[in-house]
Amino acid sequence: MTVNPEQTHISQEKLADFLNGLVVDQSENAFIELHVNTCSFCRDAAAEIMCSQEFDELLKETTDHFRGHRIVESFEIDKELGRGACGVVYQAHQSNPYREIALKMLIGGAFADSQTSKRFAQEAKALAQLEHPHVVRFIEYGEQDSVPFIAMELVRGESLAQRISRELPEFKVAAKLVSQIADAVSAAHTQGIIHRDLKPQNVLLTSITTRGRQSCW
Repeated sequence: MTVNPEQTHISQEKLADFLNGLVVDQSENAFIELHVNTCSFCRDAAAEIMCSQEFDELLKETTDHFRGHRIVESFEIDKELGRGACGVVYQAHQSNPYREIALKMLIGGAFADSQTSKRFAQEAKALAQLEHPHVVRFIEYGEQDSVPFIAMELVRGESLAQRISRELPEFKVAAKLVSQIADAVSAAHTQGIIHRDLKPQNVLLTSITTRGRQSCW
């Protein structure tokens, strides 16, 4: 790399690769090490990445430990359902009155960068404002031990991405899905809410007859 280490910053992706030993080019590796040692901005960014990764690893390692434990107010974790770039989703339940829910927690917790925390809070606000048959129902937003969480309706089924990977839906089913998704997005737009992550992974299908539900905002 020919860039002067005093004139630029290393990207988050490259810093993460460096910290995880994935930069195989020795000259590039040496450049990044020199840059991090001389740039306070990138040094702080590297520290944040390390904290976030350590927290993420802790979540992964303790998923089984969480099962059956009351870690968020009145909610008890049953099992992990999946994880994305900034959140991990658990199946959980509330004891009194009993109901099963989906619990999304911010990966990184207090160590997450301000932009990620802001987007997570915005997602909770958007869900809270929307009441629509094709949008997952919001239950609660809060924080436990500096880790923000969103409690929402548990939708049993599969994502549109999973369905497509298995088989393409018939034309009539696909048309029905598009209509349902468009209806949900239109309802959001009337309230000034713009979906910034509309993709098959975030569309949940509740039955074989295919009823789409938006899960992430």
